[in-house]
Parts: sequence; C-alpha cells; structure tokens
Amino acid sequence: MDHSEILILDRLSNLLAHRAYDMGCNAFSFGEKIFPLEAAMDAAGPVPWALVLHADAICFAAGLAHPNEWGALPFYNCVTPDAPFGNELRLQPGRLPHSLATSLMDAALEHAICTGMNSFGMSPAEWDQLDLSERTIPLEPYLADLQNNWITKEMESGDIRQQVYHWPLLLSRENFDSMTPELRSGESSINRSQLLGFPRMS
Repeated sequence: MDHSEILILDRLSNLLAHRAYDMGCNAFSFGEKIFPLEAAMDAAGPVPWALVLHADAICFAAGLAHPNEWGALPFYNCVTPDAPFGNELRLQPGRLPHSLATSLMDAALEHAICTGMNSFGMSPAEWDQLDLSERTIPLEPYLADLQNNWITKEMESGDIRQQVYHWPLLLSRENFDSMTPELRSGESSINRSQLLGFPRMS
C-alpha cells in the first residue's frame, strides 16, 4: 500500500474504533482471543473485512448496487494469509463516495454490536450498565448472521420475490427494543422488508 492509502485506512480504522466505543463496545472477541478496539479495527484486523462484506450486502438490499455487482464500495478485502481472518482492507475505485461507504460500514458495525448484545440476551440499556471491562462483543454471532441472513443466494441472485421474503433485519440501538428475540436473531420467516435503516453518524 502507498502512503495515502495507509492514511485513509488508518482514519477509517480510528473512526470505526471510536464509533464502536460510542455504541458500548470496548473490545471484540473470537473464541478465546480478545481484540482491543485498536487491533480489532485495524485494516488487517478481525472486524473490518466482515463489515465490508456486510456493507456490500446492504448495498444490494438498499438498491445502491446493481444485482450481482461487487466493487461498488471504495473498500475491498484483499486475501492476506497472515491477517487474523486472512483478509486485509484495501482501497479500490468504487462507485460510491467514501462518505456513503463509511455510513454503510457504520451501520454494519452497529448491527454487529447489537447482534453481540442480543447473543447474551441483553438490551442496549442493560449492556450499558456493565463495567467497561465487560463490554466485549463476540464476533461469532455476527458472522453467523451474515452467513445465514445477508450473504445468501436469495439476497445475492434471487428474484425480487425471494429477496423481499428473505430481506434481512438491520439492527440498531434505536430499533432493538421494538424487535422480538426471533426477529433480532433473524429466525423469523415473516417479511422484514420495512426494517432496513441507517444510523446517523455522530
């Protein structure tokens, strides 16, 4: 990577780390390993690659990308064997502006954090009562949700009826309490097409 690419990715990593902290997350975990926010959000860390996949899926669901179009975002995952999950965030000349792409990444991050809270059976209000040292979000529930609800053949290449029926739920701290546990876990078969939304950047 050249110097300008490193600077842009560093700024994105720092922003995501600050946003994660603002949303009640002090660290991420995978298995027995805990990643402090700075390490978790590094371009080669364990979180950004999943956020890019999710942001791409949100693009499809929101109509911001054409069917089967990958590469609309100005970020992509580069296979990097020595990275924790084998991928490293890189820049590319995507169609979407960085500001919109960053908002999509932010929405994906909030969903990841809410999915982790939900895996403990806790609401955001209950989560906020924990000591800071206890606010570690597990990645496994988020990765399972991506695989089961966002990155599926129905969402990527199904016809419009399949896509609407399998429309995924984008969790946020704002809509969390209005959802049933089944909806929050993506286990309900009802039409969830009205539930896509994007949080405001602060």
